[in-house]
Amino acid sequence: MILGQTVYYFNRNPTEIALALGTACGLDFLLGILLLRQVAVPLSAYLTGISIAILLESNDWRVFVVSAVWGILSKYLIRDSKRHFFNPSNFAIVMTLWLGHGVASVAPGSQWGADYSIAFIIMVLGLTMMYRINRLDLAASWLGGFVFMGLLRMALGQGGLVFALGPMTGAEFALFTFVMMPDPKASPPTRRARIAWGLSIAVLDGILRYLEIRYSMFYALFIHTGMLPIIHWLAAKAGMTERDPWKLLEFPLRRKVMFFEKKGPLWDTLRGFDERLHSANIDHVVIGGVALNAYDYPRQTVDVEVILRKNDYVRFCGEFSEYEKTDGGPRRFRDRQTGVTIDVLIAGELAGHPEKNHAVRFPDPAEKQSHGDIQTVSLARLIELKLVTWRFKDWGDVVELIRRNRLTEEISSQLSPIIQTAYRECFDQTNDPKYGER
Repeated sequence: MILGQTVYYFNRNPTEIALALGTACGLDFLLGILLLRQVAVPLSAYLTGISIAILLESNDWRVFVVSAVWGILSKYLIRDSKRHFFNPSNFAIVMTLWLGHGVASVAPGSQWGADYSIAFIIMVLGLTMMYRINRLDLAASWLGGFVFMGLLRMALGQGGLVFALGPMTGAEFALFTFVMMPDPKASPPTRRARIAWGLSIAVLDGILRYLEIRYSMFYALFIHTGMLPIIHWLAAKAGMTERDPWKLLEFPLRRKVMFFEKKGPLWDTLRGFDERLHSANIDHVVIGGVALNAYDYPRQTVDVEVILRKNDYVRFCGEFSEYEKTDGGPRRFRDRQTGVTIDVLIAGELAGHPEKNHAVRFPDPAEKQSHGDIQTVSLARLIELKLVTWRFKDWGDVVELIRRNRLTEEISSQLSPIIQTAYRECFDQTNDPKYGER
């Protein structure tokens, strides 16, 4: 800001800068104490204030005070159930332009003194910052989309190259790209969604520019962030998580990393389910793919399998409205908050393949053992439940459990006689020199 004022033709009135910064930081600090009961350094408010001071131009000092108030209040008063969704700087600029009746405008984008080398340096530094905060994909998609739409407008006869791409060298473009758009509360949390978000804003901005609507990029972002509550609502109706209405766009690798870090919808579901049952004094035990993680076999899965007693299952159906019955299984439910499916199995009923198993039954939840976040059965019982399905996938899990836990052949004596031979076959598989090459 100092360099801009002294060297690069920002030409901002020091009083206006002080008013914007003081109002934004002071109000944010005060509201943090009154509404959130916390004392915090108002760094976000500083960015809001500095953006208003640089971007807005007016002969009325009150504009900078009112604009800063609008921006900060949007964080605290315009919210969905979880968060604010407008970027405060963007909200302040748009409201000032819409409601100011011509008393304010956005400063011309020539604050760098027509020195393109400075604009280039700012762009490089900004992209470096975006990389550090994991928003490079968002910035790159916006920039790429802006260039594409600029060239498209040229092809349609609207100006030349300087007219189409010249705005990229201005201060307002830099602040928009590196301060407003990357706001984590007003941008998607996943890579693919951020790319789509940046491109979508660029397309809308290009359309508005083609229609010769001034301040188009600020309006484009405002419209997009204004739709976030609708996106979150639609996501919740579709059974997606409140935090991640974009989760279907996540890369599979990222989902795996989150799973093995015990983060994400499945683990949130498991912890919430455990807490809910515990508060209702209902015993349960987890089996299936999640249970493998308790025995040194980290394997990703997409659902939760739990065993309840029959009378507890009746209570579950009547009292747990946060889980809705869904298709795909006789007792399959879906967590309304996360969208993760939960398969409920009844203690004492026959497990596994209905035609091949007439002996092994689902264990009583009293047999549970605690392994961190997982309440599961003993390793021998888990192997038994896997083998009795007579499915190659489950037998493969048993082979891996034997290998990772260094089990011996003698453990077969702890299993039901009908699957002891199956266990020995899996044990022999672990001793096959070709095991692991497949």
